[in-house]
Amino acid sequence: MPLTKFWPAEGYHQDYFAKNPNQGYCRFVIAPKIDKLKSHLPDTK
Repeated sequence: MPLTKFWPAEGYHQDYFAKNPNQGYCRFVIAPKIDKLKSHLPDTK
């Protein structure tokens, strides 16, 4: 069954990685995933 409602995240959650790149989760979990994705898409910056 498709979802019928959607609520955007609160403001402090928006762009969390960009605003907090040195937080543990961002640094050790998210950053490697982004680096791996970028390696598959070399034309992106």
